[in-house]
Amino acid sequence: MVLVFPAVLFLILAIFDLSGKHVKNTIEHSHQIDASFKAASEFVEDYRQRYNRLPDATEFTAWASSYPQRAYSPVGMELVVGPFPSRTEEEYGPAPEHGYMVTYWRGEWEEAYISWTRQSTLELDESKFYLLGHHLAESAIYFFIFGAQVVIIIKLWPRRRIGT
Repeated sequence: MVLVFPAVLFLILAIFDLSGKHVKNTIEHSHQIDASFKAASEFVEDYRQRYNRLPDATEFTAWASSYPQRAYSPVGMELVVGPFPSRTEEEYGPAPEHGYMVTYWRGEWEEAYISWTRQSTLELDESKFYLLGHHLAESAIYFFIFGAQVVIIIKLWPRRRIGT
């Protein structure tokens, strides 16, 4: 009976992964966040050119609040002007004088736009979300594991002896 639960779990994972819908939704939301990052970086760059300094948190929040309050809009974003997390500078290099980050809490993890690389932490490639690069390949792995567990369960299941 101990093997039945994992077998059912892998069957559910295999069926859930067949459509790849959950990853497609994540990528669609990432594109929406990316559009908001672009708008935010354009605001910050325009502000810097106009006033020869970066906006402060209040000025950035006032700008962001001009957008509709909906998921993935600039409303939930924050401007970080330093000091930057050491991990960020290790991964993306040291920040220049007017370097900044725009961050967005996604509900489970934080995404960031890093100004000095003009890149974000958003993953827009569907293949990066799967073990073998595609949702059908991952489903096939789960179906295989499910099948192997079913075979093991059948082999180990106690049988009644007839005539005893």
